Order: sequence, then structure tokens, then C-alpha cells
Amino acid sequence: MDPWENKLRSARPVVPPLPPDFAARAMAEIARRGLTILPARVHRLRAWWRRGAALLLLVLAALLVNGVVFELRMNGALELLFFRFRFLGGFLGALPYDLLGSALALGALAAWLVRQGSLARVPVAWVLLVSYGLTGGGGVALAVTGVNETLQDEALAERLPVAPLAWFYRHRAHYGAHDPRFRMGRVVEAAGGTALLETPTGERVRVTLPPGFRARVDENLRLGGAVRGDAFVADDAQHCDPERMRRYFHRRMMGGGGMGPGHMSPGGMGPGGMGPGGMGPGGMGPGGMGPGGMGPGGVGPGGMGPGGMGPGGMGPGSRR
Repeated sequence: MDPWENKLRSARPVVPPLPPDFAARAMAEIARRGLTILPARVHRLRAWWRRGAALLLLVLAALLVNGVVFELRMNGALELLFFRFRFLGGFLGALPYDLLGSALALGALAAWLVRQGSLARVPVAWVLLVSYGLTGGGGVALAVTGVNETLQDEALAERLPVAPLAWFYRHRAHYGAHDPRFRMGRVVEAAGGTALLETPTGERVRVTLPPGFRARVDENLRLGGAVRGDAFVADDAQHCDPERMRRYFHRRMMGGGGMGPGHMSPGGMGPGGMGPGGMGPGGMGPGGMGPGGMGPGGVGPGGMGPGGMGPGGMGPGSRR
């Protein structure tokens, strides 16, 4: 016989001798406590049910992690990290804690079910770590496939039938301001040491650039600084990747959520276009068309009023 097998046998614990009535005493104790011995097939069925439920929870947790990653990619929070720890508070404030907390809870519940289902005979900490690794890796992998962008396009076009998903992609996964000391956008005007930025929300912001930094029209910038009066004075400026910036402007190009100043928004245009100002039922409001014609600065009954065309001709401020 192999010497290693002899050593293993010698190390095996010896079963102590049991009294002759041990089985009867054990059955009597079970009956006294009102316990029921289930058939082996029921135990197997319960174990497989726990495993199946754990797998479903892992999939749901991965979908939530996918939502977390996509929302961070769309809301601009990742841009704050390019300034290292300066805007860490803004980044933490932009995290979707509801999705993140739900994913962590589902991952923990899946780990517990795996242990209960006797699928893994390892410490629960390892099961929990593997659970979070699977959900995190799966969610990130799903987020980079482009499926979120496709679903968002469907939601903005009102073709996505699943209401929770449509709500998420229309109202949550979009760019938002995270820190008053941070600005980001596309340069629409540049002169000397100043520039006019158009942000992904449509706002136009006049910024003072750091000394020695030059910006050109159509470049994408992210800036750190402070608001002083009506202007934003930057002390740090960086150029952004155009491909990544296109993602932040994606909703406006698709028409979702509306545009800000100078761009079309649902129901009209803001300053620089049509506003309250925009077209209303039957025509335009003040500064535009009113019922039956245009108001001041537009067309009046029988012709155009001040700032537009006068009777039989054109008044001051009209096109010649």
C-alpha cells in the first residue's frame, strides 16, 4: 500500500462508538421538537432553487452596475477626475447611489443564496468577493458594448416600450453640472484670453482663460476656477477628447431634454431663438406672432408694427 495512503488513513479521525439506542433516541428528540425530515429530493430542489435565484440576482446586479457606469459616462462626472482630487466632492456627489446601493445589496443576497444552496464550500467573504467581481465585471463589460446608447436613442425617439428603462434613459442618463468651480464645453468664440463656451446643457458661459492658455473655436475645454461677477475665471484648463464630448452633446443632437439658449427646445426656443418667445397655439407670443398676426416687433394687424414693417413699407429695425 502506498505510504501516503497509510498516512492519510492514520490521520483520519476515529468515529466514537455509539450506544445501541442512539438512532431511537435521535428520532425521539426530533419528534419531541416537532421537526420534519424532508426527502432528499426536496433538499436538492431547494438547493437548485437557491442557485437559480442567486444567478438571477447576479444578472440583475450586473444590469444595475451597467446603469451606474453609463450614468457616470453621460453625466460628465468622470471629467472631474482629470483634475485629480480637486473636484472629488463633486464626483462623489454625482454618483448614482440608489443604483449602486441596490447592486451591492443584490450581490450580497446572491452570495448568501450561493452559500445556502451549498454551491460553494468556502468562507462567505470569498463568495461575496466573487459575487461583486462578477457583477462589477459584467456591468462594465455590458456598458462598453454600446447597448446603452442604442437604448437611449430608442427612448429619446419614444420607441422604447419598457417604462422604467425609458424613464432612466430620458431623465437620468444626461449631462449635469457637478461643481460650481468647474466648467466644460465647446468653444464658440475666442478672443485674447477669454472664450465663450457652450455647455452640453446649451448654456453659454464667458470664461477667462489661465495666462498663456490659448483656445480656438470648436475646441472642447474643461476648466477649473471660480465665478467672479458674471464671468468664470479659470486657473486650470485642459483640452477634452472630441469623441467623449460628443457623448455629452448626444441628447441635444437627438432632441432629448431640449436645448438651452440659442437652440431649439420642446415647444419653442430660448433666448437667441424663440422663447416664451416660442410659437404658441395659433401663432407666436410677445416678440413673435400673436393670435391673428404678430405683436410688438413683429407683424401687427394690417402690416407690421414698430421694429418691423409699417403700413405699406418697412419700419426701423426691419430688413432692407
